[in-house]
Amino acid sequence: MLGIATLTTQEMELLQHIRANDFSEITIRIRQGVVVFLEGKKRVTSSPLHTLLIEKKYQTLEVMVEDGKIVNITQLIKQKL
Repeated sequence: MLGIATLTTQEMELLQHIRANDFSEITIRIRQGVVVFLEGKKRVTSSPLHTLLIEKKYQTLEVMVEDGKIVNITQLIKQKL
């Protein structure tokens, strides 16, 4: 019989991101069995670029341009848990 495991605060926060469907891709970093870092990737559709630049302290933005127009923005958000 399996016992009920108690989740850490970091694990609960990670599960909240997964359930909220915040990101299309999530990478986690684990140190000594503890989740310490999260990278979440998502496609941005409606925010102006200058707003995205100041929105998060740690992020990578990928901007795709075709015929002089922005066609896709991907935001990689880095968060310490």
